[in-house]
Amino acid sequence: MTAMDRAAATRTPADAWTVAAVLLALAAMAFQAFMPTKDDISWLITNAEALLDGKELYKDIIETNPPLSVLLYLPAVLVERLVGVRAELASIVFTGVIGLAIARMARRRLDAAGVEGGGPLEAAVALVFLVLPVGAYGQKDHVAALIALPYFIDLVLLAERKGRMSVAAGVLAGLCVAVKPHFVLAVLFPCFGLTAWVWWTEGRLSLAPILNRANVTAAAVAVLFQGLVYLLFPAFFRVVLPIVLEIYVPAREPLWSLLVTDKGFLFPVLLLIAAFYGSWTKRESILALAGAGFFGAYLLQAKGWPYHLFPATSYGFLILAWTVLPNLRKPASRRSPLIAAAMVAVVAASHSQWMTVTWLDWSPLTRAIVATGIDRPKVLNIASSHEVGHPSVRDAGGQWVGTLSCRWITVNALISVYLHPDDPAMRARSEAWQARDRDYLFEDIQRAKPDLILVERLDLLDWMDWARKMPALAAALDDYEVAVDVPGTRARAAVAVYRRKAAG
Repeated sequence: MTAMDRAAATRTPADAWTVAAVLLALAAMAFQAFMPTKDDISWLITNAEALLDGKELYKDIIETNPPLSVLLYLPAVLVERLVGVRAELASIVFTGVIGLAIARMARRRLDAAGVEGGGPLEAAVALVFLVLPVGAYGQKDHVAALIALPYFIDLVLLAERKGRMSVAAGVLAGLCVAVKPHFVLAVLFPCFGLTAWVWWTEGRLSLAPILNRANVTAAAVAVLFQGLVYLLFPAFFRVVLPIVLEIYVPAREPLWSLLVTDKGFLFPVLLLIAAFYGSWTKRESILALAGAGFFGAYLLQAKGWPYHLFPATSYGFLILAWTVLPNLRKPASRRSPLIAAAMVAVVAASHSQWMTVTWLDWSPLTRAIVATGIDRPKVLNIASSHEVGHPSVRDAGGQWVGTLSCRWITVNALISVYLHPDDPAMRARSEAWQARDRDYLFEDIQRAKPDLILVERLDLLDWMDWARKMPALAAALDDYEVAVDVPGTRARAAVAVYRRKAAG
């Protein structure tokens, strides 16, 4: 049977898989549409809005990640302004469409090469990358892991001697790295791993997994993007990068917390299940190494946030959904599919719980902003997290006027003191960074004259006391009074909504 015959033989059942993929995507999008917008996504949409309004990114509004994180949401904001569909909903739909397009692209690569499994892969991609993310859906890390998939499928075909690396896959891999430079590990691990596999099993050194047009393209895209960042967004290097490197990057979770408390153990558990129940060919190895690269990025970032973990776990789940569980139904399999399915279900449930742990309902704050009766109020916050205001400001029809998403500079400055309690130089640097944060806040109030200021109420830190350490800022805050108190819960802090006093 020729490669064309094999592709034709699998075309009919693959159509059923396509229908399944579309239904899964529609279900995922419908679910997301009825859930609260994640704070990270709302903040990046706010950045995209500011960019369209002519503001300078990293100067007038400051995001800690490279600009592609903001540019990802620019199409959604454009749709909102052109046709009136909310950017949040447009972002959900765009993510679903991208997921289906990537799934289709991966399947067509396999079908064209005459390799079995294209249909199941299409449905597995929809399940893993659109249904399982839940709270990580549509976040930059999720999108980056998704668009990198065709690159890894090309590597699978190269490993099985069924195809070559494509330029298109290289472009997508380069964009993945452009989202976060840490993700270069996900590209490098499978390349060098495949080279080592060939050398170990076949006794020959093949550089094809490393020196190919996809990798050249990926490197060119990543380098070109960095050059464009330098030209178009110079403030990223001049303003943001020094802050990030000095106080944001060193604020790290300990390894034990990353692996246990923050559920990093889920990734190796998925690989162990796959190793026990699967055959572990080059196909599984490449996907596992891709996941290991993303897991390395998770450990390097060391923040422990759920969406940081998802790129790694997604490839663990993909191995199970595409290559392991379907093969357990075959008569030759000596493993119980019921036990395997039960184990995967338990891990998936734990994973879903973790992906939603920071997915909070801030509708009480939204209602409090609306209750002030101010039409399109100008709002900023004094809080430890950008979830105090995002997505509530957009949901309430307000305008965000803060340069920062929250007082994250102060938070990380305080963490640096906590990590080095006996270092007077660090304490002095911390005070300097906190003073800079107060400067940002004071300048925002003077420039924008916000109608509302959202102040987080914490037991560990009184934000108003912190702000009033700067006399000019204290005087500016005297023009505000508490209008509404939003009670806290076990999951989220209480917030006082301060309103500008009436003139006279």
